[in-house]
Amino acid sequence: MFKKFCKLVKYFLIIIVIFVLGGLAGVFGERFVMPWLSGFESLQKYDLFKKANEQVTIIRKTEQVRVQEDYSVSNIAQGVLPSVVSVITFKEDGSNEKSNIFKNRIRSSEDIQKNIKTGLILTGDGLIVSVMDDLIKEQEELSKREVEKSIQESDYQHRVLAKNGKEYQAELKAVDPYSNLVFYKIDADNLPIPALGDSEKLEMGEKAVVCGNAGGEYQNTFSSGVIQERDKTFTLLNSELSSSEKMEGALLVNAKIDQKNIGGPVMDFNGDVVGIANAVEKDGQYRGFVMPINQIKPIIDGIIQTGDLQRPTLGLYYLSINREIALLNSLPVNSGALVYSFSGQQGLAVMTGSPADKAGILIGDIITKAGGKEVNLQNPLAEIISSHEPGDKISLEIIRNGEKIETEAELE
Repeated sequence: MFKKFCKLVKYFLIIIVIFVLGGLAGVFGERFVMPWLSGFESLQKYDLFKKANEQVTIIRKTEQVRVQEDYSVSNIAQGVLPSVVSVITFKEDGSNEKSNIFKNRIRSSEDIQKNIKTGLILTGDGLIVSVMDDLIKEQEELSKREVEKSIQESDYQHRVLAKNGKEYQAELKAVDPYSNLVFYKIDADNLPIPALGDSEKLEMGEKAVVCGNAGGEYQNTFSSGVIQERDKTFTLLNSELSSSEKMEGALLVNAKIDQKNIGGPVMDFNGDVVGIANAVEKDGQYRGFVMPINQIKPIIDGIIQTGDLQRPTLGLYYLSINREIALLNSLPVNSGALVYSFSGQQGLAVMTGSPADKAGILIGDIITKAGGKEVNLQNPLAEIISSHEPGDKISLEIIRNGEKIETEAELE
């Protein structure tokens, strides 16, 4: 019985092997032998070889396929362009004499760069933001309370040229010395407004587009690049020092920022506005930068809600402390605001008669807390001060010669 079973298993295995070998032979013949035989002209007249030949596709041509991403900056800016305007500031000379053209130099491209800048519509009813121009900066020797009054009561006129071809008389709504932003208001409705993004979500190396509209041949100017750095200690002053009355922090990009696009929007590659282009002179060099939109939003909201900005003053200059500054100068803390002057003079670090001076703050003091908030790169001293109102009293925690001191300052 066992022998019969073994024979059956043996025959079964032989049959399986035959089927496997036959299958492999069939595949080999169909894929290789038949196509090879069908290549002979003498055999191609037979139907068997014709069918085999029809089943074979011989690829003799190689094509290179290239997929190119559409990085056209004009396409990215399409949603924002209708909100980008030209702001023209000029002074009425009060003369309509025909001979006046011979008495004054004809306006040229140089005047366009000085008197015309880019602005961005913020609201449908005509609120526009731009940056301080040379005419306004000339007034900065006046107190911050007098800057806006001086410009508004002068003979300067403001015009806005929109993308729809319309020209608007503009009112200077507010000048913000803290951010160097200027707000205008035109009488209009249903204006196009841009989508504001989130500058905190930007990553280094991400692409950005700067859009400008400085009039004339400089309409619709574009500059693209990448975000190189989030500089928390960048200041609007013409030095490396920070001021308790000036915004601190900026995005640095390798896109070109100049007179043609200062005041214009900076967009990510989704087409959302993530900042405003600006520039400042530092150590004799003209440096462009981007003001993050998240830092500007509270200013915009304040203008919309109250129509005005009342900025308090503390009256001191400082260096924002980071780990590197702490190590290089053997400081007892890794964050805070070091009251400082490159000359080492008390009067150039703390303004005489200022709230800081009255509070007894000295050069070399490190302010670690202001108004109960930690002073660090995420909460710079200037930002904490700007969140208060003139007349507010704020507590200050200071490290002086290794000892902690508490004092109070009344902001003006």
